[in-house]
Amino acid sequence: MNQYIRMPACFSEGLCGLKKDGKYGYINKAKEVVIPFQYLTAYSFTAGYARATKMTADRMDWRAGFINKSGKEMTPFEYKSTSDFTEGMALVEKDSKVGYYDLNFKMPIPIQYDNGRSFSQGLAAVNKGATGSESWSKKGGKWGFFVIKLVPCYDPILFMMKHFLSGKWKG
Repeated sequence: MNQYIRMPACFSEGLCGLKKDGKYGYINKAKEVVIPFQYLTAYSFTAGYARATKMTADRMDWRAGFINKSGKEMTPFEYKSTSDFTEGMALVEKDSKVGYYDLNFKMPIPIQYDNGRSFSQGLAAVNKGATGSESWSKKGGKWGFFVIKLVPCYDPILFMMKHFLSGKWKG
C-alpha cells in the first residue's frame, strides 16, 4: 500500500480510491485493483456510483462523469462538474447549465437551468435567468424547487427561493 496515495475518505461501499503515478483508481479490501488507475480525480462511492474526471481527447481540459463499482462508465465524460447522488439524484453541469440524473442514469430534470443545488429533504433548488461565468457564482434570476417526485414545486421563473433549513422555512 505504500506505493499509493490514499484518498481522505478511503473505503466507501467496499472500495478505496487511491492515486498511483498521478492517476486515480480503486482497490477492494483484499488490496486488489478493481478499477484501473486512469482518472485525474476520483471520489467516494455513493449509491453504487462514483464521480471521476478524465482528460479530454485533445488533452487541453478535463471532463467529469460517473462510474460503477466495476469501472463501467455510466455517463459520457462530458460534464464540467458533477455532484454525488443525494436522495437518488445527482446534479451535473454542461455548457453552463445544470440538470439531474437519477440512479438509472435517466435525466428526468434536463440540463436547462442556470444554477441548481443537490436534493435535500426531498427538494432541489433550481434557478432560471442567473448570469455569470460559473454556475456556483451566478447571480440573479428566479429560484424555484423540484420535489423528489420531479414535479416543479414552484415555477422557477415566477417565484423567488426561500431558504429551506432543517425542515423549516426561513427567510
